[in-house]
Amino acid sequence: MIGDCVMVFGEVVHLSVDAAVVADDGLPDARTLDPLARLGRSEWGRLGEVLALDRITWRRWQEGERSARTD
Repeated sequence: MIGDCVMVFGEVVHLSVDAAVVADDGLPDARTLDPLARLGRSEWGRLGEVLALDRITWRRWQEGERSARTD
């Protein structure tokens, strides 16, 4: 018990995704998925603005680059 609530931990053993929410790269498209997030108390949230920020690859990081920018 935490306060007057219960916290449950578990392990995901199976996941199914509707093909309608999968982008061309095989990953879920957050905008199409339109997830609902539990924030705390009785508060819930939906996605607002979605930003795409490229990440640097591990190989490029190891080679000394420190930015995903290619220009």
